[in-house]
Amino acid sequence: MRIGGALTAASFLLVASSMTVGIVEAASTCAETSVHASQIRTREDIRTFARCAQELVRDKGTDEAYRAFHEDDQWSSGQFYVYVNALSRRGSGLRTIVFPPDPSREGNVWVPAPDRLGPGFGDDPNLVVEGYGGGWLYYDNRNPATGRIEFKATYALPIDWDGTDAFLGVGISEPDIPSACLPEVVNAAALAREPSEGSLRAFVRCAAWEMAAKGYFAMGSLAETARWRAGSIYLFGIDASGKQLFTGNPLVSRGGPVLEWGAEPKTLLGGRDIVGVTKTFGETPLYYEALNPLSGAVQRKVSIVKSVSIQGKPVLLGSGYYLDCQDGSCRPVIGASPAAAADQTNQIAIAQACVSAREAIADRAPQRVAYGFYTDYRPVSYAATQDSSDPAFRQALGYEPDLIAGVEALANGKLTFDRVGIGNPFSGIWYKAAEDGFDIVGGGITALEQRTFDADGTRVIRFGSSHLSFRQSLLVRMASAINGYGDLTGEHRVGVFRGTTGEETLLRLTGIENADGQLMSGTRVEFTDGSVIVAGEPGTDSALQITASGASDLVSARVRLIPASEDLPEVRYFDSDGAQIDALAEGEIDAVAGDEIGHRSAASAVPGLRVTEPADIAAEQSGFSYAATPEGDRLRSAMDAFIGCLTANRSIGFQQWSEGDGNVFMERALTLR
Repeated sequence: MRIGGALTAASFLLVASSMTVGIVEAASTCAETSVHASQIRTREDIRTFARCAQELVRDKGTDEAYRAFHEDDQWSSGQFYVYVNALSRRGSGLRTIVFPPDPSREGNVWVPAPDRLGPGFGDDPNLVVEGYGGGWLYYDNRNPATGRIEFKATYALPIDWDGTDAFLGVGISEPDIPSACLPEVVNAAALAREPSEGSLRAFVRCAAWEMAAKGYFAMGSLAETARWRAGSIYLFGIDASGKQLFTGNPLVSRGGPVLEWGAEPKTLLGGRDIVGVTKTFGETPLYYEALNPLSGAVQRKVSIVKSVSIQGKPVLLGSGYYLDCQDGSCRPVIGASPAAAADQTNQIAIAQACVSAREAIADRAPQRVAYGFYTDYRPVSYAATQDSSDPAFRQALGYEPDLIAGVEALANGKLTFDRVGIGNPFSGIWYKAAEDGFDIVGGGITALEQRTFDADGTRVIRFGSSHLSFRQSLLVRMASAINGYGDLTGEHRVGVFRGTTGEETLLRLTGIENADGQLMSGTRVEFTDGSVIVAGEPGTDSALQITASGASDLVSARVRLIPASEDLPEVRYFDSDGAQIDALAEGEIDAVAGDEIGHRSAASAVPGLRVTEPADIAAEQSGFSYAATPEGDRLRSAMDAFIGCLTANRSIGFQQWSEGDGNVFMERALTLR
């Protein structure tokens, strides 16, 4: 009876399944190395193990048996060991012959003291061993594996120990008998830390004792109290018709799915009646897929379901743990350590985002979504080419397109995206979500409230929840003395895109405009035809305004700003990222104002450039834009849920994407799907 090694027809066998490894009697003798204490799971295992120990004494003699019981791992593991006592005569006590947990007791005579079951059991071994040829003894004892006084059931068999009438015993402390269902021993947190068939069975049985004692009133505590719910471990109750009576699944309180087995219990086991299976067998392991409330993924699960009679009606009480299955092998998912318990609320919220994503499209017909993406913002959103006549202009690359691809994979056919490239200029591309031909627009767009209104003050678009944050910085040549916005002087020329937060940050931090976006009086605004408007001149004072949401009509086509003060830098405008990077590298300008992510990408691609420290202002939040219509709102709600699921409630972002070679969202989508 061992895992591996030779097995004969006359052996006891260890039978393994996906749930358990235990000892089952197959014949009347034991091979020399056929048993192992670490494989004991049940009382039947104890009985078989004791008989094999009896055979060892008979066949190998007491010297070898004594050595083996003390030294060989196969005869001692945790709470399981073989002890030998000489049979007593009434009132004379028991003499210890073999006691591996404490050899100092060997040779001593002791009288069993009264315990929680009554007087000492000193005469019981004589009765059981001599009268019945062996059997079960019941008492309480210190468990060497836990250090606790626990109820113990021992199987005792008669032996001859060098001419002394004696008996050997092997015992088991079971945590799921009624009086041993101690909260500090049997609880959801302990099961989460060490998931196994034995601990799961004890957990369900102890819950069954509580339900049997309290009836339907037990359902509230079984669903909600900390003892019965921790992490991904929880209890559920099903009635005889398959209707779920309660569940401790933490997703339920957040609007998640109510049913452990889905809408129809017969969908399990290839269409066979799972409720009937459990009612018939009383207590049985079940295998199915369920949503893990901590990971948000649909994972394989092993549960034990036990039939409990409540007021004459059967209730199927169950619990289970999740499996991590790879390459045909499955292992229990180990729960979070106590130190990480504070993160479980966030994990549940992440899982709920995935539930919400599935629910958002569950009843919707498949939809083709026109996704407009900005083509010139590496590495966030760009096309394979900047030539709009080339088919590759529709090939979306970067962080946001990879996020969209992950959504498409996770939606599993319910959302299909048609990618439409949007070239320069960048300013105002978010409004295209309100135009025919577009449903969603992205491109590293900072989600500003003022950008949701058109020139007439009507809200025409809404932004989805943030999926990217960034800060404004300057891109300069390696040898430049510029280390931030405060170093810019009248000797410098700075490149920027129109209508961006990069432009607004530059103008306000340098003082070229005030907090309301009004240009400083005397600022010259130049245009491509060489014409000039000067801020503060009659008729222009209130019109010369530039913000990240747009600019007044008089300055919309600006190509250069020359501040009134000689201490402030000149601003030059570009229509493409490549053009302004080339201008910087060739010395035509001294800096480029924009976001740190794009600048770091440029610095890594173009030798001789570096990025200054970000400006000391709040980080900007980027989101996709959608039409401010009922249909646009429905799409936005679904996309927010999918993005929340894929980004684990924004804990997976640009850094993880860049470190994972752009695969993080697709890999997560395929896992969660």
